[in-house]
Amino acid sequence: MGDLPKSFQGAMQCDVRGVAKSRPFAAAPRTLFVVSFALLAMPMRSFADSRTGVSSAAASVQVRIVIPAVIRVTVVTQPKRFFIEERHVAQGYIDVEGATSVKLTSNNRDGVQLNASYDSRLLSRIEVRISSQQLNATMGSGSMRVRSGLATNKLVPIDYRFHLAPQVRSGDYRWPVALVFSLAPM
Repeated sequence: MGDLPKSFQGAMQCDVRGVAKSRPFAAAPRTLFVVSFALLAMPMRSFADSRTGVSSAAASVQVRIVIPAVIRVTVVTQPKRFFIEERHVAQGYIDVEGATSVKLTSNNRDGVQLNASYDSRLLSRIEVRISSQQLNATMGSGSMRVRSGLATNKLVPIDYRFHLAPQVRSGDYRWPVALVFSLAPM
């Protein structure tokens, strides 16, 4: 019996021959929990005799279950670098289609909050596009509520338009945008 976990050992008794026998109810803690919960949920009544007659009182237990809002974001694709060509410098912006994609899981019907920040040495402002929604970030950052509804591993592609800072030249650069997903404020 030394190989058994302590919690299981406490629920066992041995007879004279060393054969383990389980104690009643010790092997079914879930059953006890369910029965206890059911008894708590039932209305209680109490009766008492008094000089004026029989009195009664009633009590009830209300149970409220709250499921906290949860969000999980897993990055599927995210570039580490991007290249600015002379034509991009001439037009003043770069459109980047589907560079980032994430898998989103959320039980919040209100959606999720998206915060975007960017390197203002390279970019003057950015547009982040998710489905038909668009976040315009200026002064280094921005945020918006993304209407995602309930989602389980929903693939979300993200597109960008990078508006280049006036002093930027063509070349190879680190990826200039950071995205943070969080629970949407109520």
